[in-house]
Amino acid sequence: MAQIFVGLMAEGTTDHRFFEPIVEKVFTQIVFGGRGQIDIDLKVIQCDKGGSFIDFVNNASKFGHKQLGINILVIHTDADDDSSEDAYRNRIQPALNFIQNQSDDTHCKNLAALVPVHMTESWMLADKGLLIKQIGTKKSESELGINGDPESFRNPKIRIEEAIRIGRAEFPKKLRNSLKISDLYSYLGQAIDIENLRKYKSFLDFEGNIKKVLFDLNLLRE
Repeated sequence: MAQIFVGLMAEGTTDHRFFEPIVEKVFTQIVFGGRGQIDIDLKVIQCDKGGSFIDFVNNASKFGHKQLGINILVIHTDADDDSSEDAYRNRIQPALNFIQNQSDDTHCKNLAALVPVHMTESWMLADKGLLIKQIGTKKSESELGINGDPESFRNPKIRIEEAIRIGRAEFPKKLRNSLKISDLYSYLGQAIDIENLRKYKSFLDFEGNIKKVLFDLNLLRE
């Protein structure tokens, strides 16, 4: 049985909480089509971010290789834009180029980019029914202000926070503010079905990045 150790480098703590189960599900689904059995061990990377995205990736690559023995490093950055193109061109590709020039003895050089359009929270809206259920309201997507394509929302985090406020406005005062967006990252990451995320090009790009790394490691057939 082959074993791969995957590191997850994300921008913040809440990103880690949401993406950890998502990344694990993606790897699990993809490797079923690979060669033989593959055991996946996913580890969250906690390291100094440095002064730039390249610094962050460099530190995560070194730390993951030396301290955790990772084979693959997933690198997350929000697009902060209507598409992920600029993020890939100005952050991801320069970081990939930099790491490829480092030593195999010091760095994990198998990198897979994860770049949600606008921000992580757009992926959290991939299954709005789950969010509405967790809020505990019977209000519609339109009433909650979350109707439409989540990747078109300039600030999906604010949309979710406002949906929570609207959805719980009629709750007793003691319960009204008992749910925060910070409570949702782990739950939604674990509960969202991968099929719901496949409507996003940014997610399909991420899956493609994972497959490429697995092909390069000879752990996945064409």
